[in-house]
Amino acid sequence: MSKFGEYACFTLSRHLLSKNKLGRYSELACAEGDVHEYDQWRTEALRKQLQAVLQSPLAGRTVVDFGCGGGMLSAMLVEAGAQQVYGIESSLEILDTLRKTSPKRPNVEFMLGETSKIPLPDSSVDLIFCISVLEHVIDVDSILKEWYRILRNGGQVLIAWSGWGHPDASHLASLIPIPYAQCIFSERTLARTAARIRSLNIQAQRSWWSGLAGETPEDRENNQYCDGFLNKMTIGQFNKRLAKTKFEVTEHKCHPPSWIPQIHPLFVIPFFREHLTSFSTYALSKHET
Repeated sequence: MSKFGEYACFTLSRHLLSKNKLGRYSELACAEGDVHEYDQWRTEALRKQLQAVLQSPLAGRTVVDFGCGGGMLSAMLVEAGAQQVYGIESSLEILDTLRKTSPKRPNVEFMLGETSKIPLPDSSVDLIFCISVLEHVIDVDSILKEWYRILRNGGQVLIAWSGWGHPDASHLASLIPIPYAQCIFSERTLARTAARIRSLNIQAQRSWWSGLAGETPEDRENNQYCDGFLNKMTIGQFNKRLAKTKFEVTEHKCHPPSWIPQIHPLFVIPFFREHLTSFSTYALSKHET
């Protein structure tokens, strides 16, 4: 069965890519072939999600960019008026690169942090932004506790993410443009298909690849679904975790895809909410008496 699944996944992916039948994936596929185009695509995606969660001006506020990666969102938060930005990153290698390449700003500090410990004092920040990162947090319960600890009373966590039921939740849409591939095929099948698609050179290769030292893109694809990459959490599962915390969920919105906004009324049904939501936004508030 595994061989048949791999054959089906590879054959369909190759057909869609070679015939340029990428549809809504074409922008991402193009962007991933060039670092400059990818940066542009990523910047616009972050701006869209930031606008979706930002509820009030940032002037005079101390904020955290959780999972800061390349520092794009941190820069946006400064531009939006934040007084102090702390970028938290769990990868020491990414953090070292970021510190060397990012423009020096007196009100931006990049720090090494983990889900079990963020290196900031209790009640020290006003806002925490977690944009397109939550799916990579393996210990969700621990980070919820840490967020609550470092927030000042009245502070908020603003989240934008896509649950495991999202059509592109596999994070391989530009190589395997099959909606819900992660729900249809095994992790091994997805990893092996992605490596085979790359070898065909149907798409531009990532010559700008910046993985771990000595790691090739193929290695990355084969290891992509190991523990520590994706938590496979659904919207429903996250909501249950939130219910066990001290946070007040002051806002939760499920955003439909831009190409079919009319489906929003269907989100009252859990199945459609899980599988048709483009991304979800949350505002979690800390209120202590």
